[in-house]
Amino acid sequence: MNILKTTIILLLMILFFSCKTQQKAINKNNNNTPLIIENKKEETSVTDIPKDNPNTFEEEEEFYGKMLHEGDKIPVISFYDINDEEFNSKNKIVIYSFWFVDCASCKKEIPVLNDIQKYFSNKKNIEFVGVTFNNDSEINSFIKTTPFHFRMLPDAYSIIHRFGIRAYPSTFIVDSKGIIQVQHLGPILEEQKKDIIQKIKSIDN
Repeated sequence: MNILKTTIILLLMILFFSCKTQQKAINKNNNNTPLIIENKKEETSVTDIPKDNPNTFEEEEEFYGKMLHEGDKIPVISFYDINDEEFNSKNKIVIYSFWFVDCASCKKEIPVLNDIQKYFSNKKNIEFVGVTFNNDSEINSFIKTTPFHFRMLPDAYSIIHRFGIRAYPSTFIVDSKGIIQVQHLGPILEEQKKDIIQKIKSIDN
């Protein structure tokens, strides 16, 4: 009788610990498996959904990229322009204008940017580059009515992320060593044109 009772107790203990172990495994799996949001067309992992409104500094950096500032160094950028010609920033002074076709402030500064580009048009070591997420067709349609004399890099999400762009327009002047010498947020106005030209000339000396 005692043997029977002992056997039953042992069986119950084995069953109890087996259930506990199984529950722990289930909980562990639930914690590590990304949630799936149901969609009529496809199932998408939560981690793949873009954060339109980042809630924290970490989320913001992940979404936009780390914002660069004057004094920061960027690697050499190689990218094909709207004419399928390779742009390479190596050993060049580059003026990057971050813009997009529906940006009213961007459109406002374009005549000023064109004047600055014209001033340095004979300098082979200075590049003026327009960086945008718009595609070839959108850019070509825009410049038919609003000439923009910068070299255009379309669909340039990787470069936008590299600079951590959050505001448009934004202008960065980068020296031949890849160091950001000027960061200008917002449109460059007519009264600021001479100052920007002088800054580029000082970098070129």
